[in-house]
Amino acid sequence: MLDVLSDVVRDVLNIDGFSATMLAVMVGWSALLLHIAVESKLYTTLYLPGMILGGLLSFYLARTFGIQLSPYRDANAIMLSLSGIVPGFVLTLLAIRLMQWVQERRRPLTIETRL
Repeated sequence: MLDVLSDVVRDVLNIDGFSATMLAVMVGWSALLLHIAVESKLYTTLYLPGMILGGLLSFYLARTFGIQLSPYRDANAIMLSLSGIVPGFVLTLLAIRLMQWVQERRRPLTIETRL
């Protein structure tokens, strides 16, 4: 199990510089648009790791399974970045909503005191 995990981490860290740059630019623009939309630095910061990991995972899966979305290297890097950022964002959103739902369910029932 640890061998598989170390292989994944090694392959993710071995992406080329251009792909890493494209991923950083796409995540930066996504974070900027998200910050403009929600106007919260906290939520923007919470979504960043999911978007970065989603982008890195898309490059790993493309390399592992030989997926090529475009014959051009530049366009392929951009499409892979976006195809990983979007699911990473959605999974982070679902995780945050699930945590909020669990927190609300665990809230103790109390009698409200009225003044």
